[in-house]
Amino acid sequence: MFHPLLNDLSELNDQELNDRAQEISRKLSSVYRVGANPGLIQQMQLVNAQLQDEVMFRQRKELEKLMDKNGKDFKNIIDIK
Repeated sequence: MFHPLLNDLSELNDQELNDRAQEISRKLSSVYRVGANPGLIQQMQLVNAQLQDEVMFRQRKELEKLMDKNGKDFKNIIDIK
């Protein structure tokens, strides 16, 4: 989902992105404890989801880059031991 008031996350470096994700998670848990307005909780959940999606996207991109660099392709391998 896309939150219209959230700045472009691609402008943040990895550390800034992780800091913002931790900050919103901390604030969201505080809001749950207080029992704040459900609309506020929903908006914070949207921001949290968008931040987490960006973190996962960057991690996936980095993993693919490392796999390409090492010449390993694990996409079509099923290994059952």
